[in-house]
Amino acid sequence: MVRQGVHPAKEHGDLPAFGPHRVIVPVHIPNLDGYFAQARDVLARCLASLRLTAAHQVAVTLVSDGSCPEVVADLVACQEEGWVDQLVLNDPNRGKVDAVLGVARASFEPLITISDADILFRPGWVPAVEELFATFPECGFASLFPSPPGAFHLTSATLVGALARRELSVDSVVDEVDLDRFAASIDRPDLFPEEWRRRQLVVRRRGVTACVGAPHWVLTLRREVLAATPPEPSRRAVGGSETRWLDEPADRLGRWRLATSRAYAHHMGNVVEPWMDDELDAARLAADADPPTAPRPPVSPSGHSPLASRLPWGLRTRVAERVLRPRLERRVRDGR
Repeated sequence: MVRQGVHPAKEHGDLPAFGPHRVIVPVHIPNLDGYFAQARDVLARCLASLRLTAAHQVAVTLVSDGSCPEVVADLVACQEEGWVDQLVLNDPNRGKVDAVLGVARASFEPLITISDADILFRPGWVPAVEELFATFPECGFASLFPSPPGAFHLTSATLVGALARRELSVDSVVDEVDLDRFAASIDRPDLFPEEWRRRQLVVRRRGVTACVGAPHWVLTLRREVLAATPPEPSRRAVGGSETRWLDEPADRLGRWRLATSRAYAHHMGNVVEPWMDDELDAARLAADADPPTAPRPPVSPSGHSPLASRLPWGLRTRVAERVLRPRLERRVRDGR
């Protein structure tokens, strides 16, 4: 059969430009029993919070990674509502890292947020994390939740670079209530030692404060950091692969690892609790009262600390661990 006529798409011209930011949420809920008995309800709150706080500000990709039919139907409904522009259905389960990196590497947005499916987003998180990248061009990895004891986890470029610029200090900027809520969500009430509750390592520039110490359960990467991720698949369902594929690349490249100084996201775990709906009600009120209209800062070109980039990653890591860490921990303990 000979083709007849001209394909209509050839007359459309240029397609819409890609935006500055994409969010990817992998979802693995294979059944609704046992550990997953309330997972569908937790997911509903995660997606509701994402829609309330970020819809039409970011592009959204949902990835069903071996989820059961009921959950797949929920994700399809989100796309049909018009606020999700991409839905990926994986069968079988490919694991968190492989599921998100397959999508992230095919994305063109300069910022890519990767979130677990049990995260509750809070109002203002989009401009807050984008402000970090605009203010600190060295930043390659940022989280919406500060984790003070993680100040020495894959932060060699951050510590060396910030000290060289005289931007590293010790201060009290993190709300203990946020720390307690996360610790409770993973049943680790003693997770945050007292000295890190009182004081944290922070960097400041042009009136913006960021915390050193950032977890990977909700993170934002510069897209160019993906070039440093291992090319082979992790082939791990969950756990044991985030460090190498998601955490290490930014520090290897000499990019900073930062977090917002307040919690713009909460970890919910796998059980629904009353505070989650209280947070959603607050997000609805914020969305109704103050819809996002203010211009967001442009995503600045990627930068790096000249000193940090000159030191090989292995050497820089040893300097940070053996030389800088004891001195900085003493400053946190002593408050100097």
